[in-house]
Amino acid sequence: MKSRAQLILATCGLTVLIWIYADLISQEAYEATLSVKLSVPTASEAVIQVAGAPGASEGGWETTVTVPVTTNLVGSKGAIAEIEHLKRTNALVIEVTVTDTEPQPADVLKRIDIRQRVSEWARKNSLRVFDLSPSFIDLKEDRYVSIDLAVEASAGVFADKLQGPPRVEPAKVRARLLASERDRLAPADRKLQISIEEQLRTGSQEAFTVSLAGRRWQGLEVTCVPDQVRVTVQRRHDLITHRITSVPLYELWPAYRPDQGLFHIDYEDGESPLQHIEVAVPPGTRLPTNTDVVAYVKVEPDDLKQASQDKAAETAPAGSAGTRTAIPREVKFIFSQEFEGVTVISPTPIVRLRIVQADAPAAAP
Repeated sequence: MKSRAQLILATCGLTVLIWIYADLISQEAYEATLSVKLSVPTASEAVIQVAGAPGASEGGWETTVTVPVTTNLVGSKGAIAEIEHLKRTNALVIEVTVTDTEPQPADVLKRIDIRQRVSEWARKNSLRVFDLSPSFIDLKEDRYVSIDLAVEASAGVFADKLQGPPRVEPAKVRARLLASERDRLAPADRKLQISIEEQLRTGSQEAFTVSLAGRRWQGLEVTCVPDQVRVTVQRRHDLITHRITSVPLYELWPAYRPDQGLFHIDYEDGESPLQHIEVAVPPGTRLPTNTDVVAYVKVEPDDLKQASQDKAAETAPAGSAGTRTAIPREVKFIFSQEFEGVTVISPTPIVRLRIVQADAPAAAP
């Protein structure tokens, strides 16, 4: 009886060894690229950015970032076949929630150890991990905060057409921005200035709505709540808008102009363009004509230097080339003393021109 029990135990042990050996010889190695998806908790104000992970670009601040991780796995043929199926369906994804910790400076790195999460994922799929790269992911962390900004409306060139400054409602808005940007701009004046020139130029209303979408504060685009304000103005109705056409355009050259006969202006559209402007005329003032105003463009000394460089490049060996780029230049206007209160209504005309140096005349024989 004893020998029979020993025989049964020996048979069972041999069977287990055979199963283990069969399992070992059926194991295969497999390399898979997993997508590790790191996210901040829902409704969190935190945002993250990958820092230096292989294969991952350092983009903007996001609530979710994905990093590719190369993983060397070992498992049965059946388990690996299942991984192949997941790969074809783009389902090789491991989701990791980034703990929302106390605020840290945006340049302080937070290291996420993903080894345990990848190992847990592998075990659920009857696989073992013997290598992965990277095994850590470094993140930068920031968070959105809100600050109060006072809103001021600028009438620009129409300021003298208003009785008093524009009134803005609400006078303050909440601006949403990153904590790091708030700290960087801490000394800045917390005022958001908006231009209402276009509304004053194109309409006669004394109250209108201005959108704050896409507005910039200290060069930084911010999201405002509310996203629009109502501006109320009180216009002065004693100024007359008048159009002056066909004003000749003159050229103001530097006092020092070497070889002045060799320099001239080429306008992008050909000949010197006639100017047409809108002006605001005080009551009681005669409406000016094109003979009462002088329009001119100013040539700077650096323009002459550039023209000389362009000329030199024309005669340089092959491969050299002058810039010959058109220069945008604002047209200036001067009214005679009789029209001291007349102002040009924005926008000021712009012309595009090139300063050209001509060939020097041949010496007399």
